[in-house]
Amino acid sequence: MLVAVHTFIREHVDVAIYETHNGGEYDATNVFAHPIATGIATIGMDHVLQLGPTIENIAWHKSGIFKSGTPAFSTSQGQQAATVLRRRAKEKNVSLEFVDDDTVNNSDVLAMKTTIQRRNASLAQRLANAFLVRKGPTSSHMLTPHDIREGAEHLNWIGRFQQIIHGSHRWFLDGAHNEMSVPYAAQWFAEIVAKDLVHLGPVPRVLLFSHISERDGAAILRTIAKTLRENDVSVDHLVISTYEERLDGTEDIGGLLCLSCAHHTFTDCTLGRCMDSNSRPFAEELQQHYIQAWREYQPDAEVSVELTVEGALGLARATDRGAGMHTLITGSLYLVGSALRLLESS
Repeated sequence: MLVAVHTFIREHVDVAIYETHNGGEYDATNVFAHPIATGIATIGMDHVLQLGPTIENIAWHKSGIFKSGTPAFSTSQGQQAATVLRRRAKEKNVSLEFVDDDTVNNSDVLAMKTTIQRRNASLAQRLANAFLVRKGPTSSHMLTPHDIREGAEHLNWIGRFQQIIHGSHRWFLDGAHNEMSVPYAAQWFAEIVAKDLVHLGPVPRVLLFSHISERDGAAILRTIAKTLRENDVSVDHLVISTYEERLDGTEDIGGLLCLSCAHHTFTDCTLGRCMDSNSRPFAEELQQHYIQAWREYQPDAEVSVELTVEGALGLARATDRGAGMHTLITGSLYLVGSALRLLESS
């Protein structure tokens, strides 16, 4: 946080956007006592161990970023979360506005095809206008529909609803990593491959999945499988991997802190330093748990377990029998980051 503040001051930035780590009530961003505006995106059952156990608890933590006299904005929320946000706003003397999901409704623009992108863009527009009003309090300083469309058309969010095309191989990458976000990634994939089916005919479909955290990875995988089936899309091959990047062991995340204990390195913990044998990313029991969750909704897919992301990409390529293939890579930002490095280098 201190490095960021120092850098932004030295670089004379006009406006800085800070995102909380998780929660809000006890977040480091609260060093800013008088921000221009605060915003809360869709609240779900995420980071439950730190913020839960209920949606009301999580909403309470999220609303910790509200500051007296500072306008607050939120996407539409479920009734329980919305009630908590309203109560906390009143306690803190905060004007809270729930933003309509389709205030930014450029659904014909590629980056705005998905509901979640339009919802988040609508929140971003209200936050941007709050800044512009503070800088120049007239309607002429507000974002126009042309401004919004121009921004949407030039939006490029790496690793979020991203496609990479290598000849007849199409890679779909999205860093969704919880039960709330993966349905959007799965639906996005399903809509595109359904259209391609009309033009290209059937091609192999692959899901490359990895998830290692305190969250229930099997539940996340089950959600993907369920969403695909609800959209009449089947997957021919599921590849489950870790975050280890390359076959030769270079450029992996082994030196990063473990996502479970935040104390040992990732490699130490996967080797058993802090995880018991049933909790390690590639314990056989955990693999079977993932596979069973998947087959509840996608029983016919071939399933492979591959230790590295590079090896997993190779398995996806091998499904091509001449007509190409479509591969969805999701479940983790770590996974998507490794896949991007490998795909771009190739």
